[in-house]
Amino acid sequence: AELRAQQEGLAESRTAAEVLYAEKCTALEGQREVVVSGASKLEEQITGATARVANLEAEVVEAGAEIEKLTGELETATSTRTEMKEGLIRAREQYASETKNRDEQRAQVVAIAAAVDSEKATLEMHEKQLEDLRNDIMERQGERGQFKNG
Repeated sequence: AELRAQQEGLAESRTAAEVLYAEKCTALEGQREVVVSGASKLEEQITGATARVANLEAEVVEAGAEIEKLTGELETATSTRTEMKEGLIRAREQYASETKNRDEQRAQVVAIAAAVDSEKATLEMHEKQLEDLRNDIMERQGERGQFKNG
């Protein structure tokens, strides 16, 4: 009877252990499903993140190309600006040179006009002297005529 009581106790312990084992297996199965579901979600997130990284890499490449394009345009604009600046400097120098030449020509015209005025005055003075001489000659001839006639 004691042996039977021990066997029954062992059977109950075994049944309790089997129930506990089944419960643990069920709990572990539930945890495994949670882990598998979590792993699946993580894989989806990794896939999405990988796609976003690929998109960002493509955007970086596009931005790099745009930067290179803009850099080229900037270099062209800078070169054009430099050429325009140099052209402006040359134009200013030419204008200054032409202005100096015009000023020199004006000074020459003024000097020539002064010389012409001086020559004109001299000519007028000589004409006056000639007129005076003519008048003197005419007077003297008139006086001679009086002497001849008188």
